[in-house]
Parts: sequence; C-alpha cells; structure tokens
Amino acid sequence: CAEGSDELTDCLADAGFTGSGSNVAACAAGTFKAVAASSAACTACPSSSGTGVGTGSSAESECLAHAGFTGSGSTVSECAIDTFKAAVASSDACGSCPSSSSTGSSTGSDELTDCLADAGFTGSGGSVAACSVHTFKATSASAVACTTCPSNSGTGSATGSDAVGDCLADAGFTGAGGAVSACTVG
Repeated sequence: CAEGSDELTDCLADAGFTGSGSNVAACAAGTFKAVAASSAACTACPSSSGTGVGTGSSAESECLAHAGFTGSGSTVSECAIDTFKAAVASSDACGSCPSSSSTGSSTGSDELTDCLADAGFTGSGGSVAACSVHTFKATSASAVACTTCPSNSGTGSATGSDAVGDCLADAGFTGAGGAVSACTVG
C-alpha cells in the first residue's frame, strides 16, 4: 500500500496483478499488466501469442508465439513458407522443412507433417522418400504415393522420377511415358 495509507482499499495491485484491497488477483493466462500500483485490468496478449498456462505476467514480452508463429510480444510473425513450429507459448524460431519437402505456398505451419513431399518424392514430415525405380510423382507439396510407370516402361535404376516422361521403353519396345509400343519386326 502507498505510504501513509490507512485503508485496505488504498492498496493497489502490482504489475502482473489486477484489483485493489482484498480483491487482488494474478493476471490470467494469456494476459499481462506492466503497470504497478494500479487497479487497472490486465491486457490480452497480442494476436497469435499467449502466456501458456502461466499467470501473473507483468510484461508484453512474456506473451510468446503460438504454434505456427515465432517471436514474442508485439513481434510475433507467422512461420514462412517451407518452415514450421510445433511448440506452443515459445519464442523459438521456425524450423526448416526436411530435404525434398515443402509447405507449398502455405505459411503458419504448426507441425512437421505440414512439410509435404516434392515432385519425385512421397510422404510428409520426417517420412519423405524418393520415388522408387519404375515409379514417378509429378505433384509437389503432396504426400500422395508415387505412380507406377505405364506398361512396358520403367525408369531403369533411377529413383526420384518426377514425370511420366522419365518412364522409358523396356527392351523390345520404343517410346517413353504413355506412348510406348512394341518394336516392329523387320
């Protein structure tokens, strides 16, 4: 309480608390109050941030980014394309997608599994693998399976094929991709 005060109601809340007298309470999770000796209400954390389960926050900088975002306080921003962050109430930087995967054009990714396989690869997150021999995948930022080459064609020993045109005619056949035919006798 202020010096010289003789009333309980003259006692005002410290930073991180709201109220006065016997009605002082910690700022709830997701809020903060920086001003001391004040009965003012606590302020909500900026968009896309919070204090987790913590109460009694006394500075905006204690508001940490939600999953899919990085930073704290007023400097919270979405994870960029090809990055993700799963941690909640953390100012950690967003991490890069694993090799041969991306988030496509999506920002704000909040899970490793948002990183989807590039063309020539299948899967998501930490389970991205090159298309095996005799298969291809033309679609990027997709976890779909690789497609088997058309009949009488294959990729030889090549893996990671990203177009049907990579499927070349088997022995005794001519052409590539979807235009494979038997060789003529003669």
